[in-house]
Amino acid sequence: MGTEHQIEFFVREISEADPPRRAAAAKGLGRIGRPEHTAVLIAAARDGDPGVRAAAVIGLGRLLVPTPGKRAPRDGRRAVERPVHDLLIELPADPDARVRRRAALAADRLELTGPAATAAFGRLLRDEEYHVRLNALVALERLGEPGDVAALVDLLDDPVRAVRGSAGVVLRKVLHPGAHDDVLLPRLSRVAASEPGRARAAALSMVAHHGRPDLAEAGLTAAEPEVRRVAALILLRDPRPETADRLLAALEVERDPEAAIPLLGFAGRCGGRGLAAAVRWLQDHRAGPVAAGIMGDIGTPEAVRRLRAVVTGRTAVPPVVRGAAACALGTVGDPNDADRLIALLDAPDHDVRHGAVHGLASMDLDVPRARRRRARVVEALLSGWVAHPVLSWY
Repeated sequence: MGTEHQIEFFVREISEADPPRRAAAAKGLGRIGRPEHTAVLIAAARDGDPGVRAAAVIGLGRLLVPTPGKRAPRDGRRAVERPVHDLLIELPADPDARVRRRAALAADRLELTGPAATAAFGRLLRDEEYHVRLNALVALERLGEPGDVAALVDLLDDPVRAVRGSAGVVLRKVLHPGAHDDVLLPRLSRVAASEPGRARAAALSMVAHHGRPDLAEAGLTAAEPEVRRVAALILLRDPRPETADRLLAALEVERDPEAAIPLLGFAGRCGGRGLAAAVRWLQDHRAGPVAAGIMGDIGTPEAVRRLRAVVTGRTAVPPVVRGAAACALGTVGDPNDADRLIALLDAPDHDVRHGAVHGLASMDLDVPRARRRRARVVEALLSGWVAHPVLSWY
């Protein structure tokens, strides 16, 4: 059957009584039809069956979006006829979620613009179906418009992670040129100051660079760890001396490892003042490796002594922490520590073995008095390579 015969078949089928046949015809007509068949699909998009309406929208998207081989318009925009434009603005209010989802996707693929399109996408931000919300966010990102400020900010606490992430992308894009600051910043500031959990953390990360350091300072004592973590990341860039004291005080009382990690990074820049805080986190398998690395950055005799205690097993820690301590000891230790690291090459845990290899690699053995020890390191590494072939990658 040739293309013309197929088109004629689909045009007949789209008027049949059976809804599945009408839906299949709408999809097929969109795939091989021509622009003059747009009116047929517009009529099908107002069919009484939601499956047919959704299929007709799919067909319109296929029919009107140029294929990669077709020449694009000179101005880079796709010309959308007024009936199609009006239909795609109307269908986001359809009672069926499948139709709303397909309409939002087709409207974005056809690059609809203008206040009516922006308002339609904005209304979809409150849709009960998360796929619809996602499609609306993708379109608003393209437009660089918030659509509905209140609804967009509310999506920072959406139950679906992908929706929260897309909402954050749109908000950052809208905030960047500053066209909506007078509306968005006050609302985001209220969320950053008082809303619970993830919405507050996301809003805080957006408004921190708009002259509101007080919000980050308040976030250091928030009940939610994710808020405290974002607040710490923001304040790490604050050069004021009082901020340093505030961050160290926050680290002393912090109990959540994810929130402690950025604070530990700051403690590494504080010398001996940060050592006690780092030692306290050595027992945690998430923050412990960071704490061990920070002790290497601190590099004081007491810090090195603590690292040796971890490496030799006198201080009981998770294997991943012991491996991080071995890596750090190679940087700040002396040639005598090579024997301590060699002893770890046959450790039962791969994190410990890998840390020992990294530590030995960073150790300065290129001095005359360490020549004999360097030969022992080479011999031990070769033996470890044979015993644990995976070490060759390291």
